[in-house]
Amino acid sequence: MQRREEESGAEELARQADREHLDDLTRMRRRRAAKVGVALGLVLALLVFVIRNQERVPVDFVFFTRQARLIWVMVTCAVVGGIAGFLLGRPGRRFRFHRRPEEPPDGS
Repeated sequence: MQRREEESGAEELARQADREHLDDLTRMRRRRAAKVGVALGLVLALLVFVIRNQERVPVDFVFFTRQARLIWVMVTCAVVGGIAGFLLGRPGRRFRFHRRPEEPPDGS
């Protein structure tokens, strides 16, 4: 009798572990589907953006003026701005105040 109870308890634990695993898989699939949906929406928006911004505009460089497609002007500005932001915003070498090991943190 006791052996049957142990077996049924082990089976119940196995079923519960299987249910939890299936729930985890279901959550992962839903997340993946949501990510794919967002990615497709972004690609669609980007395509519409590119198609709508094909007209040529005058771009005044300091010493000369050229005609360029508006989309390339915006992409170039975004890339240059991203690089500048990265270079200016990245942390430099960090410094620490060195204390002697026997000093307490508050300096008293």
